[in-house]
Amino acid sequence: MLFERSPERYRRARPPYPDELWDVLADLGVARPGARALDLAAGAGAATGPLLERGAAVDAIEPGRRLADLLHADFPDVDVQVTTAEQASYPASAYDGVVCATALHWLDLPTVLPLARSSLREGGWFVPFWHVFQDPEAEPTPFRLAVNEMFGGPPKVEGSALDQEHWGERLTQDGHFDIADIRVWRWCHRLDTDQLRDLLLTFNGWTDGHIATAVAAAERLGGVVSEHGTTVAYLCRPR
Repeated sequence: MLFERSPERYRRARPPYPDELWDVLADLGVARPGARALDLAAGAGAATGPLLERGAAVDAIEPGRRLADLLHADFPDVDVQVTTAEQASYPASAYDGVVCATALHWLDLPTVLPLARSSLREGGWFVPFWHVFQDPEAEPTPFRLAVNEMFGGPPKVEGSALDQEHWGERLTQDGHFDIADIRVWRWCHRLDTDQLRDLLLTFNGWTDGHIATAVAAAERLGGVVSEHGTTVAYLCRPR
């Protein structure tokens, strides 16, 4: 598993989610004192930590043993099931919210959606959200233009988390959830070459050659580059 190669790098390199996301989850009754939440495919805890900071009690599911060990070390009060989301145990009507941070595209939704639905209390929410390392509405930075040239064009929106029609269909399949709202936040972050290399090493499909070429482009641009990104959250209410 890619993310198991260096859990510490994964935790260090991936940018945090915007504060506004946790405000939305607080308004939904998920990220606040007294709430109980389940974090699917929790990784290094990018969602687990902020939920705990907001006062929620959190359980987690993470199939990677090294990532699960990192979660245990960072968040000793969190119960972590070391298994896949498809094979985990889901207590019935136990959670105010089930979240999934930049991981739902890895899961088998016909299996996971009914399990998530069964674990929610009345009034609970299922909220998958993603970081997308592109912003189609932003003017491409010099670094983004260099990356696009490397891959033969800009990344496609179709099928990505930004494709609201695609994910609207997938999340409502089989009738377990309706989408009450979709929230989008745009951001820009600056990376030096070490930070860029760390981040690209966490991306699926990037070869050593791709990473070396991208880092070389960043060095030609002065050693610090800007990248636009998007965070998108689907607020799903049980049907």
